[in-house]
Amino acid sequence: MQIRPRNREQDDRYIYRMVYEELLPYANAARPDTRISRAEISRRLQQGIVWVIAPGRKGKPAGFISFFRRDRDLHIDMLAVDRHFQSRGLGGKLMEAAEQYGLERGCQTVKLFVDEPNPLAQQFYFRRGYTVSEYYPSYRCFLLNKHL
Repeated sequence: MQIRPRNREQDDRYIYRMVYEELLPYANAARPDTRISRAEISRRLQQGIVWVIAPGRKGKPAGFISFFRRDRDLHIDMLAVDRHFQSRGLGGKLMEAAEQYGLERGCQTVKLFVDEPNPLAQQFYFRRGYTVSEYYPSYRCFLLNKHL
């Protein structure tokens, strides 16, 4: 599996599916009124950098990460791995690549949100050195950060 930049025409249908199947159920569990349109997903993907992990240059993505840099912070917007490829270290590889990107550009901290009803994602981040910096009860989510 290799990490490569997103190719809109080739990758977006798989990314949308991962958002709807792997991320949105947790957002809905935290906030049942959560709705996200394809246009909103597209807008979020356009705002940052998106990498996919796939078998080869033209392979179907098994996972993706979207992130952006603001000042000395790297913000992880979305990270998802297709359920058929989970528990193989792909999410960790995507996180490591994004963190390396941030380090090379002078970022000091990585920040991300994780939904309270997603304990597996919380464990994933805690194992990588992330800590809770805030809890937002109205959104039922945690803001996590890690110093690089």
